[in-house]
Amino acid sequence: MNFANLTLTGLLICLVSSAAFAQKYDSLYTVQLTTTATSVPTSIQLDWLPHNETLEYYIYRKPIQEDDWGEPLVALDKSATSWIDMNIEIGKLYNYKVERLTNIRTGTGYIVSGIRVPARLKTEGVIVVLDTTAIKSNNSYFQQYLFDLENDGWHYHLIKVDRAETPPEVKAKIQAIYEQAPNQISHLVLVGHVPVPYSGAVYPDGHGPGQGNHHGAWPADTYYADQDHVWTDRSTTVTDSAEPRNNNQPGDGKFDNFSIPNSEVELGVGRIDFANLPAFDATEQALLEQYFKKNHAFRTKQFTPQYRGLIQNNFRNYREGYGQNGLKNFTPMFGTEKVAYTPYSNLNQESYIWAYAAGSGTFSGINGICKEQDLVSDSLQSVFTMHFGSYFGDWDHGQYNFLRAVLASGTVLTNCWAGRPNWFFYPMAMGETIGYCTELSMSNKYHEHYGGYFGNGIHMALMGDPTLKMYVVAPPKFFEVSKTPNQLIFNWELEEDSDVVGYYLYKKSPQKDTFELVQPQMILGNTCKVTIQTEKSKAQSEYMLKAVQLTHTASGSFYNLSAGVRTTLEENSVFPVELLRFEAYPKGENVRLNWSTASEQDNLGFEVQRSQHLKEWETIGFVKGSGTTLETQHYTFLDKELTDFQGLTLYYRLKQIDEGGTFEYSDIRAIQKISQLEWSISPNPTQDQIHIEGDDLEAYTFELFDVFGQQVAAFQGKNNTISIKHLPNGNYILIARKGHISESIRVIKQ
Repeated sequence: MNFANLTLTGLLICLVSSAAFAQKYDSLYTVQLTTTATSVPTSIQLDWLPHNETLEYYIYRKPIQEDDWGEPLVALDKSATSWIDMNIEIGKLYNYKVERLTNIRTGTGYIVSGIRVPARLKTEGVIVVLDTTAIKSNNSYFQQYLFDLENDGWHYHLIKVDRAETPPEVKAKIQAIYEQAPNQISHLVLVGHVPVPYSGAVYPDGHGPGQGNHHGAWPADTYYADQDHVWTDRSTTVTDSAEPRNNNQPGDGKFDNFSIPNSEVELGVGRIDFANLPAFDATEQALLEQYFKKNHAFRTKQFTPQYRGLIQNNFRNYREGYGQNGLKNFTPMFGTEKVAYTPYSNLNQESYIWAYAAGSGTFSGINGICKEQDLVSDSLQSVFTMHFGSYFGDWDHGQYNFLRAVLASGTVLTNCWAGRPNWFFYPMAMGETIGYCTELSMSNKYHEHYGGYFGNGIHMALMGDPTLKMYVVAPPKFFEVSKTPNQLIFNWELEEDSDVVGYYLYKKSPQKDTFELVQPQMILGNTCKVTIQTEKSKAQSEYMLKAVQLTHTASGSFYNLSAGVRTTLEENSVFPVELLRFEAYPKGENVRLNWSTASEQDNLGFEVQRSQHLKEWETIGFVKGSGTTLETQHYTFLDKELTDFQGLTLYYRLKQIDEGGTFEYSDIRAIQKISQLEWSISPNPTQDQIHIEGDDLEAYTFELFDVFGQQVAAFQGKNNTISIKHLPNGNYILIARKGHISESIRVIKQ
């Protein structure tokens, strides 16, 4: 291929005059795929937009872990706009390709789909390489970032380097850790100006000899991502690059490779690097701190971007169709109606979680769209971005570094040079990280590049944090723990008006360096009890709680974990009051609370607390304790102020306070002031159906959950006979809801 014919200069490329024309080649090479996934009957329907130049379509499917598409499942007529796959199992992921043939080129669409795909509960490994010149390891913002990694399910391995080290020295440290657990470590984060590898005699932006002399060795973080192949430095010679840093000669520390050895990397790598950005007044450390702050805000859902994609493709009549990077990825994420060709400048006023822009470029930015100097005052309201144009794909310039500078603007957290080659981020629609998609794009195991030359190029690089995922669940609130002599009792607030379906509890003990599940089953309520042993040491353990949401996208549905919230305690410390029992029951129009203690030490007394929704607790009384005693003590309290609580469930707990001011909470007790819902089921146990009886059932909604917290059925009360013949035998929870009131009952399928 003649690189000179691939130049991106303004002499050969004009700016677009209309959005519709800009889409011509973008849409020609793209099949805009979405899915409609249903449980009954179990099926995945692929849907796509028609194209008037179509001859026929081919549909492919493969398991997510395989690389070969094999033969097409079916060939479809040019008029087809959908196809239904009935050979589906709930909980499994499937990868689809739809290929469209035309007289000119072939267009493709890719999508990962599944129905109620389980959450990933195990901890994954990530290596964090820190340039200590940029920021110190004890910096509070960097420590918060490491804390956030753990909360999001990562076990991090920290490597400290000096920016004066050589890339082989840095890589040796990375490999030493990776080789200890190659199947557990999947991501690599470079923080600061970690020594930059250079490789090749390349010019993927087309500016070769005589066209800008931007040829030679380009930055190559792919070198760090590749853990098991040879990179040589013995044969490449380039001495006439416009930038001396791009020159490459044998033995100079820059590698020969122009493509990734064996076309495969092992780690999803990303670089968070604000060195050499003189356009910004802030220091390198301050820019890193700002990045970690907004990274934390995004992970914990302190702001929620609009889930849609923006594209501005300023290359007119250029047959590579650069905007396909937006269409191919954004459509499976959000659907066709939420992908817009609209001016890039809208990002300063409007939120788009994903954005793509292409146009003629320089080291400092894209002409007519965004320059590095603009980013000083602009505030881009996007999170994940792609930019394409000349020069700034070479992101280690001494003064202008647009690809990295974008991370300093607004809410942006990642950026890459997408177009030569194309990148594939569509698996993020089903919960994958952007680092997973970076590894997928670099290795390019099963995608065709129609346009998008230079696949597997050493120059491919992600700027930003590779551990980020796109769909974020808010972490639980008001996570508390109380102790009895042999139990820990965890309580938290239940989220109203959310898609949270349950919770998982994790523990990190002093003997472990990772969080592990306390129990494999999802917790459906807002409390959990953990048995502890008091005779052992008083070492501290950490507990972490995560919410689980069933997330629906244009690709399918999956169970999605929030970031964790933590508590630390000495499980085996002496409990000042040994509570034998705590009961609540109706007493006429009142509620009586009874409790007993086996022993007490410096017990000042008990605050009696009441709540309606488990959000706020009101102290309604105080009962004096018995100080220090080894004899059994009995206590009682009558709650009389219940006029405003007719028909509601009330919650009670005790706050035991000792004479030094420290306190512990009891378990929570629930009492229905007046029976709220009048319904029953029969038969129970059952073999094939549930029959529901009661008054005013039309006002009820019902949901049936399995023991793992996965919803297996939902229906209105008017359908009072429900078949469960298709469900496996076992225990289920049936929840009835009427307005703000809900009740549950166990259903046994035999």
